[in-house]
Amino acid sequence: MRHLTLLIGAYMAFMSNNFAPLGLDTKLWIDFKQDHSKSYESEQVEELRRAIFAKNLQEIRKFNGDTHNEARQHFELDINHLADMSLMDMKQLNGFQLPRNQLGEVERDRLRNTPEAEQFIKSILEDNTAKVPDSMDWRTVPGRVSAVKNQGQCGSCWAFASTGTLEGQEAVRGVTDGNKSLVELSEQNLVDCVTKDYGCRGGIMSDAFDFIKTEGGIDSEQSYPYEASQRKCRYDKSKSVLSDAGFAVLPEGDEEKLKEVVAKFGPVAVAIDASSLWFQFYRRGVYVNKHCGKKEDQLDHAVLVVGYGTDPKKGDYWIVKNSWGPHWGDHGYIKMARNRKNMCGIATIATLPTF
Repeated sequence: MRHLTLLIGAYMAFMSNNFAPLGLDTKLWIDFKQDHSKSYESEQVEELRRAIFAKNLQEIRKFNGDTHNEARQHFELDINHLADMSLMDMKQLNGFQLPRNQLGEVERDRLRNTPEAEQFIKSILEDNTAKVPDSMDWRTVPGRVSAVKNQGQCGSCWAFASTGTLEGQEAVRGVTDGNKSLVELSEQNLVDCVTKDYGCRGGIMSDAFDFIKTEGGIDSEQSYPYEASQRKCRYDKSKSVLSDAGFAVLPEGDEEKLKEVVAKFGPVAVAIDASSLWFQFYRRGVYVNKHCGKKEDQLDHAVLVVGYGTDPKKGDYWIVKNSWGPHWGDHGYIKMARNRKNMCGIATIATLPTF
């Protein structure tokens, strides 16, 4: 009841300050609900969501119509399954959370490389047998990138970025199913069991990799399926797929080293500033946002870099896998600007498991 009261209060405030009438776009609202199987707990809640949808639609049309905007020259927006969510709602999906003590200070030890981790990074960078091509897309290599997943209404992006990095290492480490295919790993295992973090309220990839090291592995998605909520830990070591030796964080803000590690090692988990409506409704093109934050305390979302390339007209980009389902972005992916002074902080806290 309290939740409904809060929603109605938010609805009244939103309507008074932001409401954009749908007018002839009523059909778009009906189609949106049908396309994405949307239903709401009451008429009041639906009216709130419809008002948010109308406001978002207005902003999308405004952006797409502004051809003089530098950002619009690089990418475009479109309605997706998140169109009935405000930026405040979206904060619960952006679950990258820096570890802090009771004084609010960042716990550096949980992000600091051990000497072994530094050596692991060095061994990758000094591997002259592996080439660093001008473009790379691990999706084209069998067994290196799983299908796009959906974290649902749970701030577990950190868990999805972590499993994505590990899944990219299975073929290298000799882990496959009976058909020599990639074994999808359990995000729920991390959400439930990484007690240093906050489950659906956020976490960091380094804690996930440390947990896997300590427990001796992580279960498969099949044996420990995703539920989009935090439950009691049910990790079963006998069903573990693979383990790691901890984590390594790449040099802060160094996109060239990130490129080299992606080329030689595989997909890498990163944290970005995804707080913009532009990111919420990205559809295609190279995402350029000069308003993005790049400092560590401005990062709010964890994603997976699976490659990089160059568009002859729009410049260098990273190929980034999100965890908001295949209906978001370009079939679940986004091309984010590369070599633009670490735009959106993509190389600020790039993290990988060590072996």
